[in-house]
Amino acid sequence: MAALDKTTSVELEKQQAYCTHVDAPRPSDVEYDDSYGFSPQEQRRIIRCIDRRLVVTVGAMYCASLVDRTNMSAANIAGMRAELALTGFRYNIANLVFFVPYIIFQPPATVLVRVIGPQR
Repeated sequence: MAALDKTTSVELEKQQAYCTHVDAPRPSDVEYDDSYGFSPQEQRRIIRCIDRRLVVTVGAMYCASLVDRTNMSAANIAGMRAELALTGFRYNIANLVFFVPYIIFQPPATVLVRVIGPQR
């Protein structure tokens, strides 16, 4: 047991010896340029364009999701639970079915957005 502890401490000392020669970069050595060659006016225009696209797309997706959930609850109040014998977890599973397409189509949509990229 003691031999195992000595071996471990020796290995740690070797690892630390390898790491001590690395110097951390100083903040004065690194220059940050957040503009990427765009003027402040161009940056505002680009951000506004991206915001418009995102707000419209996310808003439409949220509306579709809200309509699904609202219709389920309205149908439940109107007697769907009794007609379809939705007891216990069955109503929850019926609500869960609406989220399956979101989960399935989200990864391909993310890849598609990255491939298409911002249009000019």
